Amino acid sequence: HRASVGGDRAKPASTEVRPIAPCEYRGVPCTKVALRPRTGRRHQLRVHLAASGFPLVGDATYDAGPTADAPRMMLHAFRLALPA
Repeated sequence: HRASVGGDRAKPASTEVRPIAPCEYRGVPCTKVALRPRTGRRHQLRVHLAASGFPLVGDATYDAGPTADAPRMMLHAFRLALPA
């Protein structure tokens, strides 16, 4: 699944989203996902997930739901690759 959000002045941004496993945070159903940004826009992963109705747990900026008050944002890197 690819996510994109835009308006008249938005720059193109694309994120590949792949569900991994269901989970739970403080009794709230969640889903662990693998995210692959196809472009490099600031806050892109956070914006795309929030716009699709599934904000990151602990993202107080883009989430007004029951998981926004987590002590930290639950965004972790599995692998990082830097261009040579």
